[in-house]
Amino acid sequence: MNKKIIGILISTLVIAAFLVPVTSSANINTNNTESDYLTINPTGKFAFSKRGFNLDSWGITESIDLTGSGVAILKFFEKFEILPIGGPDEGIVKISNNGGSSWTTLGIIQGYVQDWQLNVFDISEWLGDNVLIGFQFVTGDDFTSQGWNIDKITIEVDSENVFEQDFEEYDTGDTWEDWVIKSELSPENSAPSEPEIDGPGLLQANKQATFTFESYDLDLDVISYYIEWGDGAITDWTDFHPSGTGPLSEEHSWPEEGTYTIRAKARDINHAESGWSEHTIRITKPRDRQSVNLIFIKILERMFEQFSTIFPLLNKLC
Repeated sequence: MNKKIIGILISTLVIAAFLVPVTSSANINTNNTESDYLTINPTGKFAFSKRGFNLDSWGITESIDLTGSGVAILKFFEKFEILPIGGPDEGIVKISNNGGSSWTTLGIIQGYVQDWQLNVFDISEWLGDNVLIGFQFVTGDDFTSQGWNIDKITIEVDSENVFEQDFEEYDTGDTWEDWVIKSELSPENSAPSEPEIDGPGLLQANKQATFTFESYDLDLDVISYYIEWGDGAITDWTDFHPSGTGPLSEEHSWPEEGTYTIRAKARDINHAESGWSEHTIRITKPRDRQSVNLIFIKILERMFEQFSTIFPLLNKLC
């Protein structure tokens, strides 16, 4: 066989292996898109892990009673892009029988799955306990993964459904622990809102002032800000700042008097940008201290003259 053809075949196999989702041996089935009792609402809501650097994002169910004597099965639908396989970014399915004080890992999720698939775990070991199911999404320093989506969490004990969470009671944009609720009707990635700019509207030249910039991202992605100060100075895209944790603060001063317009916009980790927002500030020239003193002296002299006119006795005394 031609060496070139062999090389192409090997490359194809490597790429295919890279994109296969990885889970631990605790997993029973990850290949179904639906079952006779579980289906995905194509316009429904689901939980999204968020995405970004150095995340430790948790979604945790309420406490579930696993009373029974036979088999307990955890099922949920998922789609994800957690890459590269073998890298620091992982989706981890966990279970706790002590209220979250400690957790046991059921499976590790990595790879790329574009369409909803059913994932199934046997949790019969915890029959008789009250348990929490946790979905932990962790990322490293280098942003690669687009995140993990979960829907229709179901637990069945002895063939009876004892728990179901489909997130339909949430509004889009609500949070489930650290995760955010999304909908198939909403864009896969939402741009952050236009930043709110807060700071003084009047300032003396060469005097530094603090301004705050705050944008909100529906996906709770981290946000970077781009700021134009109106005098030719620019603060290029800042370090990423967590959405929903408070504003970014920046200081600036203007050397010349005049009216300036501060403009700012926000960008999330996936390069979706907001529109511009504006804040107007008027810069005044500080008065010379000696001039201020002369004006004050003249005011006192005029006041004394007026008093001298009103009270002639003062003229005699003087």
